[in-house]
This record gives sequence, structure tokens and C-alpha cells, in this order.
Amino acid sequence: MDVAAELLPGRGVVHEFVTDEGAGVSVHAARDGTFELYTRCEDDRDTYRWRLRLTGGEAQTVATIFTARR
Repeated sequence: MDVAAELLPGRGVVHEFVTDEGAGVSVHAARDGTFELYTRCEDDRDTYRWRLRLTGGEAQTVATIFTARR
């Protein structure tokens, strides 16, 4: 999976990728320590279906869950 990263001057970094099912996903790591997770509409790259805003601690919890071995 290719992940593209773009610096947003004064705001942070956004990481973008497309899932195997074709969903566009963006993760914005803001300078204030918060994270926003977006999914893009297939027909309009600049329109998002939903957004989830997480604190740094919440993002760490999600990362731990995703990387936990079962």
C-alpha cells in the first residue's frame, strides 16, 4: 500500500492512502497533537464522507488496538 504524505505549513501533516476496497483515507496529524481521520467520496476527492477527531491519547489507543496480536 502506498501512503502519500503532504506537509501542511502551520497545520501539520496529512497522510493519504487507498484501501484494497478502493476507499480513500486521509489522516491529518495536526501540530496541536490531535488527529483527524477522514474517508473520501469516490467521485469527488475533495469531499469527505465522515471525519473522526481524536486526541493524541485516543489516537494512541486506536493504534494499540490495531497493532495488538491476538
